[in-house]
Amino acid sequence: MADKYILKVTAGPGYDAAHHVTVPVNAAKPVKISSALADVELNVRIRDYGGLPRGSPATSAYFETEPHKANGDQYSICLRFRPKAPSSASSSGADATATEADTKTGISGEDLQFGNDFDHPIRDHLPPGFNTALNIVKWWIDPGLEGDAHADAPYLFGPALSSFNTVYCGEGTLDAEGAGLLFEEGVTTTTTTMTTTRIAVEAVGYVLRNRKTKDVYLVVMFSLYLREDVDEAGSLKIPEAQARKNAAVGRPTSSASSEGEEEEKNGEAARLPDGQKVDVPGDTSIDDVD
Repeated sequence: MADKYILKVTAGPGYDAAHHVTVPVNAAKPVKISSALADVELNVRIRDYGGLPRGSPATSAYFETEPHKANGDQYSICLRFRPKAPSSASSSGADATATEADTKTGISGEDLQFGNDFDHPIRDHLPPGFNTALNIVKWWIDPGLEGDAHADAPYLFGPALSSFNTVYCGEGTLDAEGAGLLFEEGVTTTTTTMTTTRIAVEAVGYVLRNRKTKDVYLVVMFSLYLREDVDEAGSLKIPEAQARKNAAVGRPTSSASSEGEEEEKNGEAARLPDGQKVDVPGDTSIDDVD
């Protein structure tokens, strides 16, 4: 399946792809994204990378540093984020009182969110019981999570301070000849579970935003294209919209997703690995956290 697709990573200050730049995956030099709301420097690393731009390094020296080597991390999104004072009106048209308060106090840790959203349904690509599992995680691990993966415009966001593996206040370290941005404890998220094969069937994007004002500071898009739609130079042979449509048609769906969704609607108790039942409570909010 993975052989049919090629991956491209872009980033910008919002959702409009016209204002995105290509992210050179595994390059040491970070990409700089600037807007009226924030200045961001970004490194994206993926182990065993074979996507665009063509000729990109297959890996990064980052994965040879600890603790990433011991953890077997497969990919990393690392950013240096410097917010700016918002203008008199936020990009979402939030009320003037909220914007005025943000200007004086900065961005609340409760409002800075990191996560995913989509402009198209993904319910047919989800395993059964996904929303039930999400409710368990919200109740048991992170009440700040919010999302609906079965919506027509699905989303999943959590507080950035609990979404990042590490957070560092300061400049951090830039290894310009090797790993790029490095933080002993820094604004970075890593995982040991995502491989290029998984990316081939689950195109994802990441968004850093303000929950209250809806201002968006950074969007990182992982876009899939059929290899036949990309020329040797790495450019699309056809319009972007058509290329995305072609790639979406070939992705497999979960045959059990509708069954799992129906089970969730019936409100069945979720089963833990040891066979015990847990009744999933209603939605929680950040206000429920002590």
